[in-house]
Amino acid sequence: MTNPIDALDAFFSDPRLPAAPVVAVGLSGGRDSVALFAALVGWVRSHPERGVRVLGLHVHHGLSPHATEWSDFALRLGGRFNVPVEVLHVTVDAKGEGIEAAARRVRYEALIEAMRRRGTQMLLTAHHRDDLLETFLLQWVRGAGVDGLAAMPTLSTLERWGAPELFLGRPFLPLSREALTRFVTESNLPWVEDESNADDRYDRNRMRNRVLPVLKEAFPHAEAPAARSVRWCGEAAEILAERADEDIAFARCEDGSLDLTDLTQARRKNALRRWLSFSFGVTASSLLTDEWETLIAEQKTVERLRVFGERVVHLHRGRIFVRPVHCAALEETPLQPVLGIVWTSPDKALSLVLEETKEIDPDAVSLADLVKSGVTVGPRRGGDRLHRTSDGPGRILKDLWAEEGVPAFDRPRLPVLRVGGEVLSVARLGTDRKTAAKLRRNPPFMKFVWATRTPEREPNVRH
Repeated sequence: MTNPIDALDAFFSDPRLPAAPVVAVGLSGGRDSVALFAALVGWVRSHPERGVRVLGLHVHHGLSPHATEWSDFALRLGGRFNVPVEVLHVTVDAKGEGIEAAARRVRYEALIEAMRRRGTQMLLTAHHRDDLLETFLLQWVRGAGVDGLAAMPTLSTLERWGAPELFLGRPFLPLSREALTRFVTESNLPWVEDESNADDRYDRNRMRNRVLPVLKEAFPHAEAPAARSVRWCGEAAEILAERADEDIAFARCEDGSLDLTDLTQARRKNALRRWLSFSFGVTASSLLTDEWETLIAEQKTVERLRVFGERVVHLHRGRIFVRPVHCAALEETPLQPVLGIVWTSPDKALSLVLEETKEIDPDAVSLADLVKSGVTVGPRRGGDRLHRTSDGPGRILKDLWAEEGVPAFDRPRLPVLRVGGEVLSVARLGTDRKTAAKLRRNPPFMKFVWATRTPEREPNVRH
């Protein structure tokens, strides 16, 4: 495959594409994006039966003194082809992530917002075979795994940027940079040059300007075979992702924690990388996965293992728990003893439900006694104890929670139900049978049940 039209024919033959999509082209104004924009417009007009429509999106980063000139060029190019082009103005704040990463992030955020606003299902970028090899080499020198070495697939989604419903296409990956240069030159198309492309302070520019030319000179026929190796890495990455998803689904416990202790070391690391990427958008380093895998294998307990934004990761006996960094303090709250949900925790993770039951139920209490004595829910108190039987001794909550495997970081968030000031029920422990026996005088009889929310998007729960 040597020309853009053939590449577009192959790309739009993919059965995974949405029917009659509205396609946005990332139009920087550089040679490659101009080639894509012009070739796509020509291809669409040659295939009216496909119903594809084209839109150009140009991101004005404001980082170059020529940024406005480039925006004007993109608008003129759209006018030349009678295709709408929209300029998206963004502000790049490099604090904490570097200028390249910050520019990439705000660029995709702006593109996704525009795509949603305009009803566009797919974004096309002009990445080509040289970009593929540059990315592979950059990831290799950074110590990436096969998912990183896979560099970039021809078709994926924008899930990484928070838009899993939108497609990202790279139809020019089979083509070389020289093929695109030949196309725009023969088509008499203008383009703009970004002066930053010559700045070797940036990693990608050093790889492009210094390393790749040497490799091409030393191995002039290796470009296409090397690209095939990159694609094989992509296939391997897909298999590993599928295996990780299966392992994560099996390891998900009913309390929302993740128990990876039964997996082999290699599968544990693979699942960790996938889980961190899916849960927090983090590309985990080998140092991080090695450290966490060891802690999990040894079934360690580590509070506040890592904070990601507003969420914190804890380890408890080798199981992974994710909790909010900040959690509203429990307050003593009066309840009305009516059937159904009578209280829900501030984080919506726990509810208290009042149900009808029979007198023989050891958790049963009289509705009349509840109304007469008054019901409240709130934080535990220093002297609180729970009686497992109606005539046995009470035990302090801390010890009972420890026996039940309740992590220490969860205990301050667990409420206590009181009737007339006495403990009737404790979250994760159940009913105080001694108090219940004193309140079981006249029908109708009720009991309180603590209900936990089932974690979303995790259908396979391990009990």
